[in-house]
Amino acid sequence: MRFYSTTCSDRSSFVTTLCLPQENRQNFSEYYDFVNRLKRRRFKGTLLGCRYVSCNTRVSYTHFEGNSWCLQVGSLRVFVDPWLVGNLHFGPQFLFSGAKKSLKDKKLEDFGRIDLIVLSQGLPDHTHVPTLEQIDKTIPVAASRKAAEICKKLGFKNVQLLRHGDQFCFRNLVQITAYEGSRVGPPYEVPENGYLFETFQNFRLFYEPHGNVPEKVLNELRMKSLDTLVVPVVNAAVKWMGFKFDLINDPGSVLNIVRHLQPYQLVPLMNNDLNTFGLLSRAIFSKGSLEAFAQSIQVSGLRTKVINPVIGEAYVLL
Repeated sequence: MRFYSTTCSDRSSFVTTLCLPQENRQNFSEYYDFVNRLKRRRFKGTLLGCRYVSCNTRVSYTHFEGNSWCLQVGSLRVFVDPWLVGNLHFGPQFLFSGAKKSLKDKKLEDFGRIDLIVLSQGLPDHTHVPTLEQIDKTIPVAASRKAAEICKKLGFKNVQLLRHGDQFCFRNLVQITAYEGSRVGPPYEVPENGYLFETFQNFRLFYEPHGNVPEKVLNELRMKSLDTLVVPVVNAAVKWMGFKFDLINDPGSVLNIVRHLQPYQLVPLMNNDLNTFGLLSRAIFSKGSLEAFAQSIQVSGLRTKVINPVIGEAYVLL
């Protein structure tokens, strides 16, 4: 058994963690209920958080380039926005195509077993049809409205639509809550999804692939004591004939998200670090860098740890 504490923000915060062998978990049910009640209490400006952690279950993150990554909880493997094979196309190939730099020659079987697919948006770089066409259609999918419609048309048999506020628990190991994310279509359309992943150890990870987290979502997540935040830290924008449209939020906006949520660690989603081709690729410009963002975290006095996992290799989060 281990009991330890850590502080991880520029405001005073204190998180206590009890780490036990899983077989002893039931013996601490009263303690577990007690620490859950403490999470929302403040004492003289100090945010108290407590969590139970099983020493026997590892949580890891593996980035597959673009928006594609895998969250592994023990032996459970959750693939988020999987683009695993082929190239990426928006419209005709001559308009915009993207190719991975490191994993471009991988086959679907090289990525291992897929237990659950989670899709945040219906755009091709999140709901990658060439990949989904090759995946076993009995694998369950949890998805935003647009992504769910595409998966049903492709023949997936178990598609769980997640509207904002919906929760989905998978094998009693991971609970997924959908939050309002990016608006990627006309103003009248419902925004796509951001996701909070919670494991039975009370580990929490939040993901939003464009760095768009509305204030009301920030307020809800603020009391969750996030362990990990997965967001892009480099801005991407389309500039054409005097017109500018941000595809990914600027680093200053993402820094503001970190200030509000104050996660223990941040995983930068380098989703625009691709080889691109086509007419539209000439109009896409980037601003910022991982190194510059990490420096801004340090200068701001935030204690969030910025990590940079090796592409294709699992990084242990817990």
